[in-house]
Amino acid sequence: SLSASQEVKQTVRNLFIDIVRNSGSSPCVMFILELLKTYQLTEIENYYTIVTLGHYIKTPTEELIHQIFLTIKSPAVQEKFWLKGSAHLAFANLVRNACLGSAKSYYPEDVFGKMCTSSNKKIVQEYIPHLVQELKSATTSIDKQIALWSLGQLAHESVVPIMINYMEGKTQDSTNQLRKVALYALNDVAHFYKHKLVPVFLAVATNPAESRNLRIAAITMLMKWEPDTVYMQT
Repeated sequence: SLSASQEVKQTVRNLFIDIVRNSGSSPCVMFILELLKTYQLTEIENYYTIVTLGHYIKTPTEELIHQIFLTIKSPAVQEKFWLKGSAHLAFANLVRNACLGSAKSYYPEDVFGKMCTSSNKKIVQEYIPHLVQELKSATTSIDKQIALWSLGQLAHESVVPIMINYMEGKTQDSTNQLRKVALYALNDVAHFYKHKLVPVFLAVATNPAESRNLRIAAITMLMKWEPDTVYMQT
């Protein structure tokens, strides 16, 4: 009411934002994204909105996913490095789980049907190029690591050659830390691309000239995905 104290109004407003964000319906997602893009949320609300999208969203259709992508590219997100990094990671996970398949059932596809598929052209025409450009334009090690993690978490087959180049240290900006991130970044999906990745992991793990941390990372990945005996005998 008009007579309510400022503290009460703020509490009601905060509760409303929480309810809208946690609802996860498409109209609510669009509404909260609009608030974010127009600077009507606090910084902590921006962060919670971004990192919980994949958890609360109920129907990640191709159109809704694209609206999220446009929000991530907006100045409200891009001008804050800590929010941009979180947004890229959250978006990559959302695309992987909604469009590329996952071991877990994240969304009610048995009710609504498949809402996004790997044939969505925007994945290879817009989303992956955006993340690749973020990796190329990153000026700090942290930004590069986040970009690598995002590409790895998205887990589309077209990013595997990029990740392998970083694993093998063949890039101009190669460091042991970036190589280690690349080795671990495909942790959740390496089993999809074992035939391409296991030889790379083996090459690093068995090379005595490699650093201890890199060899440990490669061995960890090998142990997790239990390569066929034929690989281990090479």
